[in-house]
Amino acid sequence: MGLLQLILPKRCYTCEIILADGEFQLCTKCRHSLPILTDTTLQYYITKCKLELKQLVHFNVFLLYEKHNIVQELIHKLKYKHYRHIGKTIASWQLNSLQSMHKRHPIDLVIPIPIHQKRLKQRGYNQLDTYGEAISKGLDIPFEKNILLKTKHHKRLALINNKERGHHIKNSFKVTNSSQLEGKHVLILDDIITTGSTINEAISYFSSIKNCKISVACMALTKPED
Repeated sequence: MGLLQLILPKRCYTCEIILADGEFQLCTKCRHSLPILTDTTLQYYITKCKLELKQLVHFNVFLLYEKHNIVQELIHKLKYKHYRHIGKTIASWQLNSLQSMHKRHPIDLVIPIPIHQKRLKQRGYNQLDTYGEAISKGLDIPFEKNILLKTKHHKRLALINNKERGHHIKNSFKVTNSSQLEGKHVLILDDIITTGSTINEAISYFSSIKNCKISVACMALTKPED
């Protein structure tokens, strides 16, 4: 163990215990307790969301997001605390299933849900950048941050109730140079799906492009209320 590790030991991002040799970002206990979504569980939960899945080639979500669980802590630190490398870590966990998806139906472009320039200036980064870059590298396809743009600024969706989200997100994106997407298969990335409003809005832009196929990959899905 190095001197720096003795003075400033690395701690688990969720439970704060000191990490052992070989542990990275999460301790073994927290890593094993991650709520990973199985296909069956995902299918059950998405029936409770208003997601436009019929237009998708693939829909891939890795984790279940609940208040006060490990996933909430990780994504909060990724989005608001500058723990940008968490995006790369989540992508590494998710890549096996995405690579399998890519082999069956090759993807041409990886496109993140954007944030508005005002939010980008405040935060300094889009939390999807490291996530998207790692997926792009793992699939060996381009990561395009300037194709889907956010044109409408509103307060954080986390502060808006579920009923109002659709209204706030409506008509808030634009696609640049849509002709280059004709006949392409795009993979749209997002961090958390709550009501499906953001993803549905993004899908609507790409679905109007001639022969454009759409898939979605997301870090987490919020557990719907019963």
